[in-house]
Amino acid sequence: MCHFIESQPKRPRTGNEIVSIHTVTSTTLSKATRELNMSNTTSLINHCAPSTLPFPTIPNTEFQSIQASLISNYSTFIPYSSNPNFGNTHAQNLHFCNVTITHTHPGTNDKLTTKIFLPIHPPWNERLHAVGGGGWVAGLHPIIDDRMYAALADGYATMTTDGGVPSTNVADDWALKSPGTVDINTLQNFASVSIHDSTLAAKSITESFYGKAPAYSYFSGCSQGGRQGIMAAQRYPDLFNGIAAAAPAIYYPQLFVTAYFPQQVMNEMGAYPYPCELDAMTKAAIKTCDADDGKVDGLVADPDSCRFDPFSLVGQEIECADLGSRIQISETAAKVAEAAWNGSRATDDSFLWFTYGHETNLTAASCPAETSCSGKGACVPKPREMWTDWIRLFVKKDASFNSATMSRKDYDDVFTQGVQEFDSIIGTSNPDLTAFRDAGGKMITYHGMADMGIPFRQSRHYYQEVSAITPDVHNFYRLFEAPGLSHCTGGIGGQPMKVFEALVDWVESGVAPATLDATNAANQTNLLCPYPQRALVANNSSTGEGLNSTIPLSPSSPILTPQSQFQLLILFGPTKLPSPYKLMRLNDRGRLPRQNHVWIPAGMGLLLLGQLWSGSESRLVCKLETDMGTGMAMLAALSIPMLASLLPSSDQKAKADHVLSTNGYAAIWSSVDGKPALNVRNSGDGGCSVTATLSYAYCVYGLQYERDAVDVLIPCLIVLQGHGSPVPEYQDGNFCCHSSVVGLYVQYARTSPTSERGTSTSRRLSSCTAFILIIQFFVEHPMVMSHFVLTLD
Repeated sequence: MCHFIESQPKRPRTGNEIVSIHTVTSTTLSKATRELNMSNTTSLINHCAPSTLPFPTIPNTEFQSIQASLISNYSTFIPYSSNPNFGNTHAQNLHFCNVTITHTHPGTNDKLTTKIFLPIHPPWNERLHAVGGGGWVAGLHPIIDDRMYAALADGYATMTTDGGVPSTNVADDWALKSPGTVDINTLQNFASVSIHDSTLAAKSITESFYGKAPAYSYFSGCSQGGRQGIMAAQRYPDLFNGIAAAAPAIYYPQLFVTAYFPQQVMNEMGAYPYPCELDAMTKAAIKTCDADDGKVDGLVADPDSCRFDPFSLVGQEIECADLGSRIQISETAAKVAEAAWNGSRATDDSFLWFTYGHETNLTAASCPAETSCSGKGACVPKPREMWTDWIRLFVKKDASFNSATMSRKDYDDVFTQGVQEFDSIIGTSNPDLTAFRDAGGKMITYHGMADMGIPFRQSRHYYQEVSAITPDVHNFYRLFEAPGLSHCTGGIGGQPMKVFEALVDWVESGVAPATLDATNAANQTNLLCPYPQRALVANNSSTGEGLNSTIPLSPSSPILTPQSQFQLLILFGPTKLPSPYKLMRLNDRGRLPRQNHVWIPAGMGLLLLGQLWSGSESRLVCKLETDMGTGMAMLAALSIPMLASLLPSSDQKAKADHVLSTNGYAAIWSSVDGKPALNVRNSGDGGCSVTATLSYAYCVYGLQYERDAVDVLIPCLIVLQGHGSPVPEYQDGNFCCHSSVVGLYVQYARTSPTSERGTSTSRRLSSCTAFILIIQFFVEHPMVMSHFVLTLD
């Protein structure tokens, strides 16, 4: 089943709490009870009354009412499936003050409600934990209450808000002031204002209750809650010290129209494939792309390498449970799968926005291509109401509008109009987080790569946009992509259950999360690396070994940190992008334009795989990749004293300006005064070995992309210094490399069908030291070489 009002992982860890981090047991609570200062407890109990809690003072707000009641001996179990960013929580014998406060903004006739739980037992840990909502619910909901109980169990004062809207998960009751007129004030409250006002109110009430302000304030949420958290980072950068924003529903106007796209395609065709057809395609795609990450485990962990053509299955016969008979997969099903995987498209087939991963369930309840089929086999569309609500209520402003009647032109107009009208209100798309960074804030996001509600690539896109403005993004904001994870929770890949704990460690102890563990229902654990790193298995193993491995980084292995490598990639791209990519960078990241010969700018094409080698096979490692586009292949050849080239070769040799392979890689050969300077040969296992010392060399790579014969030559000029031997200064004086450094210079060449090299221009890196990667084990571990390489997306 696909659920859009999320649920999910584990439990908080705080600095001073008495109770357990992971579970609150009766034994622990009994001990805590004995340690309570009874006079202080009595004082807090007496203070749990409306008359003792003054109204907060917040500009442009007017508080209307306050209620307070004592809740004693409350116990409950909160499963990870209903609490994103945490694991299972056993909360027992909770004693707390339940406060509800309402306020309005004068002249608007609105009403916003804030709920606050103030712990008495276990004792307050001097921290505030705000909890976000899901779907059209801003916060007040029984599921959200459970998340607040989990926060109480760790001693947090905790709060949520109704956002000024009913907690019914439908927008019909509040979206329109009248036909044709959106209630903009209420939408603004829901989008951003409520989380600001309610958090300030909760801080004020908390200080009044305990006599001191919270030392730290945190936010946690998934889906709509994740969007609320990122909105807080964008607009109210000093509101929270730490934000856990899972599967965030950012890019709101783009998201809901794009989520509807598979339904749009079916409506345009007037044909609705059986679920069994799409399920068969999903299964085939996973099987095709499973091993791309080096491990066969039923997950598509390397989606950028996944090249699966749904039309290859057309005509294949399958057993269809929907009909109880065998059928052939239809071209209609292939078109729907393509729509679900390849992005929403405008009338001219140009890219609009990101859609779903190949492992996403397309047909279950609330999923992108859900249909309802009768016993006779006839199927009709069944789009999720949230998507159609957005289209009819907010964009069309007509509660009776039927989205099934839209043409592609109508769809295109709805997409554009929604972005134009509402991005500034609820889009949550501002990538400038410098104020949040400067305030010392920290943020962790995870996103399931099998998410059927919110495409994971839009979280990746947002991270890239932030990094373009703030190259040190890794210091305060980390994104973890989780293979096989559905929306917030569920799926075979597992979910991270210590996100909030990691956030607190980062905020209060300065310990940034290097990895997160994702645990599934079978208690299997996968390693998650912060984007743009991802987990790899060092060899192509399907045994399951290494799933629980850590990533040791020995001090004796000098390597630039992933953060430093990423910053270098951000800094040295070309100053101007060719016109085809100017549009692509905004609209269609990760795909080549449909033309045979193109320029590949470094700033979009680089893919750096930074290998953190554990020293043994079958161990997980993290690789750093920029994922700033598809299509550039580069050489990284390093080090002292062993110089190595890292591209697999087919034992072919060439002059510096020749390409002998067009299957994605090329052999590398160069000469100095007629004598070989470097000889790269196939080591038999996908790696390379080096038989000579390199003084300087050109390398040229060929490239094919999908079904297009795109041959792009990327000459790289590499200068390596070995054993202190002086590198001759290059004729044009461009080289400035000194002892024990690597200078890397890049030329871009444009090819034509009749020539192996076209005219080229060159751009030097910012300095010779801008690309130093010193690794000591290439020759001993040739397998590593195939991973540690600037290679094809």
